[in-house]
Amino acid sequence: MLMRKSIVRTNLLAIALVMSFVGSPAQAAALANESFKGISTPDGTWLSGGGGGSLACLTAAPSDASGSIPACSGGPVDADGAGYLRLTPTAQFRSGYAIYNTAIPAGQGLSVNFDMLQYGGNGADGIAFFLIDGDESPSAPGAFGGSLGYSSDSLDPGIVGGYVGVGFDSFGNFSGNDHGAGGIGRTENSIVIRGSEATNYQYVTGKVASGSLMGADRAGSKRQVRITISTSNIMTVSVNYGSGFVTELSNINLATINGASTMPSSFKFGFAASTGDQTNTHEIQGLVINTNQPNVSVDIAHTGAFNAGGNGQFTLTATNAADAENTAGSYSVAQTLPAGLIPTAASGDGWNCTINGQTVTCDRGDVLPAGTSAPVITVSAAVAKTAPASLVTTAAVTVTDNSNPDPTDSDTVAIDLSGVLGASAPATGLPAQSMFGFGLAALASLVLIFLANRFRRSSETV
Repeated sequence: MLMRKSIVRTNLLAIALVMSFVGSPAQAAALANESFKGISTPDGTWLSGGGGGSLACLTAAPSDASGSIPACSGGPVDADGAGYLRLTPTAQFRSGYAIYNTAIPAGQGLSVNFDMLQYGGNGADGIAFFLIDGDESPSAPGAFGGSLGYSSDSLDPGIVGGYVGVGFDSFGNFSGNDHGAGGIGRTENSIVIRGSEATNYQYVTGKVASGSLMGADRAGSKRQVRITISTSNIMTVSVNYGSGFVTELSNINLATINGASTMPSSFKFGFAASTGDQTNTHEIQGLVINTNQPNVSVDIAHTGAFNAGGNGQFTLTATNAADAENTAGSYSVAQTLPAGLIPTAASGDGWNCTINGQTVTCDRGDVLPAGTSAPVITVSAAVAKTAPASLVTTAAVTVTDNSNPDPTDSDTVAIDLSGVLGASAPATGLPAQSMFGFGLAALASLVLIFLANRFRRSSETV
């Protein structure tokens, strides 16, 4: 048994980035690193615009720079180095969008990280992260209000070329059936997936967020967002509300979300936001996009009982997360055993295992695909007769470009000492001191008897 634990398009020129798509997809490569803190963005890198009298803008920009996302009206709002991408101000019926104007091949695998802020108004509407067909260059956002600048409504179309939109929806109307096809009705403070332009931005899935998506002011509203897309096009959405990342939505299959054979060969990504009768300021900062990486963990467990003077077994399993990248090159698993456990053998299908002192190391050179586990490693160990009642052993996995911040595990083993001679004294019902005193008295009696016998014999021979 296992035991364990008015709409304006400003930037029209696409600049091709130098990206290496040759060789291992597991090698992390930065695709974009844009903080939005400065006074401009690189010429032609972003398409941007807006509706309702405002545009997406840079809060630290004093004036418009050539080919950049423009400065906010009346700016700068913030100092250079402390700015944001503002998608909407706190005003009614506004929208804004910004699209990274370089197509990325589908199946590339992405890790998208950014800070999201919603604050300053009375709670509407929200922010959308989206993917569009890489051949498209929209000149307008989607509809206002609950459509979050991505999907359609009864008056306005959605964003051109939209393939999937992830709504961080404070007010809740992105779930409604009047902001694209289908829906479940207004759901406040929710994270929602809607599909492509071809499906009229159909409702796919959603849930109430694990924490509040907005704050009363800028200082209290920053939420870290991480969206990962594997090379098999599985998307996962996670949010850090201040106490670590929470996986909100997972196993979103982009290859089938809008029907078979509908996925474009490349994507562009972007952000949009909108307001309606009610408002909020919507901002983005700290965007970092990398090609995806492996996320490999190790699990260690022991099987059966461990008896002092006997033998025991451990199992070690390396697993790559479903939303991660395939591994490349060799990888290894190592177990360190404490004193009292002596490794005697280690093996696993396809593994090359060696023992060096108290450490067992097993390595292999094949690929560990995302969403799979490597064959189990079995480690046998002898249990010393002098082993203590409890021992802890640890394991670690080593993988090139592993994104797992703690690729280790441990296992606590209880040692059965009952079969070891002298492990426990027989029960007498007497305190230990009484037993000790009794033993001394008996010894003294034996000595007296011995001396008396010697004296008697001596007397008989006189």
